[in-house]
Amino acid sequence: MFGNVVGNLTQGELVAALGRLIVAVGDKMHSGEFSDEDGASLSEIFALATGFTGDVFKEYQDTD
Repeated sequence: MFGNVVGNLTQGELVAALGRLIVAVGDKMHSGEFSDEDGASLSEIFALATGFTGDVFKEYQDTD
């Protein structure tokens, strides 16, 4: 059930990285960075996606 997705990256590590992304989005929503009227800008979405990709890659490289 919790096997590797690819290489060293396990499903659990992928879900953990996704959870950190959700927390980051929640923090931005709570602080008012994503207003109900404007939503998220493309640059903010790109920054979050880039951070998520980097987080997943870091988990992938971790061999522990």
